[in-house]
Amino acid sequence: MRDKVLKGNKEVGFVTSACHSPTLGKGVALAFLQKGFFEPNTPVSIQSPSLPAKVTPLPFVKAGI
Repeated sequence: MRDKVLKGNKEVGFVTSACHSPTLGKGVALAFLQKGFFEPNTPVSIQSPSLPAKVTPLPFVKAGI
């Protein structure tokens, strides 16, 4: 079962993988999102459990950090 990505009450995608990033000190996830919902800094939530999230372009961390 895949965790759903929600924008309000609307399902806009699903998480494909997630883990804790020691460099960032928080969780990161990769997800497939519907067209129109992948603009950077778009606030979304992950359904299982309800977790706040935001769309972030790759890479999460710039090289050399």
